[in-house]
Amino acid sequence: MSYNFGIENKKLYILYSPEFGTAWLRRLLKIEEFHILEADGSSNEDVVNIRRTFHIPIENYEPHYFDESEFDEDDETFAFVIGEETEDECYFKISKDIIGADYDLYIAVDINLDAKFFGRNRISVFKEINRVYKNDRLFVDKTLIDNPDQNHIIENDIRLLSNQIPNEYEMDLYKKNRISSLIEDTLNVESFKPKLEAYISKRDYSSSDKVDESFFELVELDIRKFQYLQRKLKQMLINPRKYLEADWQKEILDIFRFIYPQYIHVEEKLVLQSYFDGKKLETDIVLIDIDGNIDLIEIKRPDEFLQYKSDYRGNYIPSKNLVGTCMQLQNYLNCLIKTPQKDLEKFREDKGLSSELSLKANSPKGYIIFGRGDYIASEEKRKHDFFTTRRMFSHIIDVITYDDMLRRLDNIISSLESKL
Repeated sequence: MSYNFGIENKKLYILYSPEFGTAWLRRLLKIEEFHILEADGSSNEDVVNIRRTFHIPIENYEPHYFDESEFDEDDETFAFVIGEETEDECYFKISKDIIGADYDLYIAVDINLDAKFFGRNRISVFKEINRVYKNDRLFVDKTLIDNPDQNHIIENDIRLLSNQIPNEYEMDLYKKNRISSLIEDTLNVESFKPKLEAYISKRDYSSSDKVDESFFELVELDIRKFQYLQRKLKQMLINPRKYLEADWQKEILDIFRFIYPQYIHVEEKLVLQSYFDGKKLETDIVLIDIDGNIDLIEIKRPDEFLQYKSDYRGNYIPSKNLVGTCMQLQNYLNCLIKTPQKDLEKFREDKGLSSELSLKANSPKGYIIFGRGDYIASEEKRKHDFFTTRRMFSHIIDVITYDDMLRRLDNIISSLESKL
């Protein structure tokens, strides 16, 4: 037995070919005078049951669906109307009686239907959903839409569910495994766990049905987004001096937050108190993640030198500006850890952040975006000594060069492209 689907005059048809003869169906449809009930189909006098999935009234039979030229006595196919296009022309409506459920089914017209969409192994996916679903209408869409009524589902989820519903043999193994595991300590019983695991491993749970087209669309969107950021950063690095310092920091922060998406807020001017001499310290930029953790960042120009040009006793040491920035940021972090919670709450209120966001400075991290690393990469000794410098501060500060940012963007793009 096989069936597929057709569309004509805004009607959805199921095209049904019984596998072991058509006598029973021809009799039911009053095409023949005798009745033979076959294993692959059944009837209750006025309804055609197909694969325990469709229950179609005989009056839905359309004898003139096929042209006479298409008719083949050896492979006779019967056409039944199972749904009609809605007024907005967005869905085909299939009544609840036809699918044997408590809800009417609406399938988007742009979905390509096949037998596996409705179930496998004589198990109807929409009957299984009916066991748990509460609404009186179910919509199946090609891609995800915003729906507060929770009565829309995407095609991929239906196909995934259809693929993973246990068949009768698998259910039997589940039952036997459950029973044997409960009494194996007291009785000599066969273990069904190996059989169950072996069967599950053979089932095709990695089918392409799982692949959601909307997922690919999101990945492609992400690729374009990061490609744009990469082009933008390269363009900025060609002539950084045309940007004012505040504008430069803002542009770099925008790119940084895409690379580090855990930060949901960027604020300015957090006032700290020096634990050494009590003086007021004011940070430039504060990063706040989704859990309210506070981190700090310093953004310097790309033309700042990372190392002295000449070596010191055969070693390339970090530049004065880099060391000074690291020391300054580390002092800020030390002061931030000692900042009273009431001061953090005042900062939150002053910035108009949500009262549900509790700011924390338990183990803050610092970032420094500083200089270019291209000239360092050209010499192994310079590269080695720069890594040593990074390790000196790595327990609390991450030193990021602008070339590092370009590489990270490139790696993100490559990783996303590998998913397509």
